[in-house]
Amino acid sequence: MGPITKVLIVVGIIAVIALAGFYIFLRSLSPGGVFGHVEPLRFILSNKDGITHEVTVEVFDSNNITIFNNDYMLKAKEGIQSPEITDEKGAYIYKVTVDNTTTEWHNARVGGGSCGVFITIYSGKQIDIDTLMCD
Repeated sequence: MGPITKVLIVVGIIAVIALAGFYIFLRSLSPGGVFGHVEPLRFILSNKDGITHEVTVEVFDSNNITIFNNDYMLKAKEGIQSPEITDEKGAYIYKVTVDNTTTEWHNARVGGGSCGVFITIYSGKQIDIDTLMCD
């Protein structure tokens, strides 16, 4: 093997290593990152009404087991963000009850672009629940 062949082999190996490093760098910039990080399950709760409401938020896993259950007293025009509930990928169900009278249900996922819900209270009888896009 001649000296030119050896140089070409070394240059080729360096080029492959550089391309692999560049690929890993680009993957690290993506929302899932190199190791597939996902945003944890959470919710944002907003009271757009002019009065205070008692709100209960309960979250169930795919086996219908409660993994989160908390009550909130939201003043008029007040909003909160929940703590991280779980970062385990999968399907979850939210049950939101306002003033112990009005209940809404919503399916959510962790991974695949979503990580929870945005809950908006317009009155004691009108609740909107929308999916949060995070990944």
